[in-house]
Order: sequence, then structure tokens, then C-alpha cells
Amino acid sequence: MAEHRSRNRKPAGKSEADVIEEVFGVIFSGIGSIFKALFMGGASGKQKAAALQARRLELQGAWEQVELHLLQGTFSVAVSDADKLLDAGLQAIGVHGATMGDRLKNAKDKFDYSLYQRIWEAHKLRNHLAHEVGAAVSAREAQAAVGAFREALYAIKILL
Repeated sequence: MAEHRSRNRKPAGKSEADVIEEVFGVIFSGIGSIFKALFMGGASGKQKAAALQARRLELQGAWEQVELHLLQGTFSVAVSDADKLLDAGLQAIGVHGATMGDRLKNAKDKFDYSLYQRIWEAHKLRNHLAHEVGAAVSAREAQAAVGAFREALYAIKILL
């Protein structure tokens, strides 16, 4: 139990990855609420298109951080953030579901079979990294997973 508590304590100085993860969390939760209201509410077609374009630009900017994590060797963070960006992209284009897994199931028709299978493998890797103590990922595995997420974001026209 003491081991669990000490693991959750943050040192006085946060790492760059911690700061980036916090920023992503704030961005996704706040802006996600705004876009959900626009897409669920009575927004006009122009408003929806403008909101989607703004969200697309935001996610494209965030994608640069994923690429940076790959270059820096923070592979687990790269995989996790790429998964989050695909999830945000699916939500931005109106794919419904309570979880990323649900949204992936509901978006099956947006991807060809091969890519869809690679996205699922990448998502399962992300889940493994997030839920297994001591889980690690190799550069090759991370590049393959991030590559699948990248292709998916191109397929749904979030990355252009």
C-alpha cells in the first residue's frame, strides 16, 4: 500500500512528459465539451464545419508532440498520446461511443480491413502500457502503433 501511495506522489519538479500530459488533458476535456455541445446542439452546418476545422487544426498541432516523443525515445507516451488523438478525432467527426473501444467499433466502416486491424493492435498495446505494471514498448512496436494511429487520422481527414 505504501508503494502505491509513493508511486502516485509527484516530485516537486515535473518532467516534460508530465507537463505535456497535463496540457493534453486540459485541452481535450475543455475543448471537447465545447465541440460536443456544438455537434449535439442546434449548430448550423457552417458552425459545425468551423468547429471541425478548428478541432482538426488543434489535433494536427498536438500530433507534432507525438512525433517528438518518438524522436526523444519516450515511446509509451507517444503511443498513449497517439491513441488519445485518434479518440479525439473520432469524436470530432461524430463517432459515438462511451469508450475509445466503442468508438473504434462504431468507426469500422471508416477504415479498410488491414488498417482497422492495425489500429486495434495499437489500441491494445496502449491498453497494455496503461494497465500493466512495468510494461514497456520497443522503438519498433511504438513506431508501428503510432504509424497505425497516423494512418487512421489521415483516413478520417484529421491529419491532412
